[in-house]
Amino acid sequence: MLQSPKNSLIIECELDSATLEVVRDLRRMRLEIAKKQLADAENTISELLARGLIAEGEQSDYRASLQGTLTQKIQELESRNRQDHVVFADEIEFMVSLMDKQSS
Repeated sequence: MLQSPKNSLIIECELDSATLEVVRDLRRMRLEIAKKQLADAENTISELLARGLIAEGEQSDYRASLQGTLTQKIQELESRNRQDHVVFADEIEFMVSLMDKQSS
């Protein structure tokens, strides 16, 4: 989950333009996916209900929680897109994990 840290550690370093472009692409993809998930929230809830993973009485609470979480994620990603000169630690970790999976 994306969250703005309360305490920040800022390390200034030069990143090559290719790395920055990969970070920007990942941000755009993550934002697109989060928006699609939000638009498809009703189908997700219906599927969970049909599979018995949530009870009918929990639908409303789960819907509110899911929509709130996704809205917060979208806002954070949009904020990060406006700060294209900043790369966050979780983005570096995500890139490294993707590269690790690719090399396996």
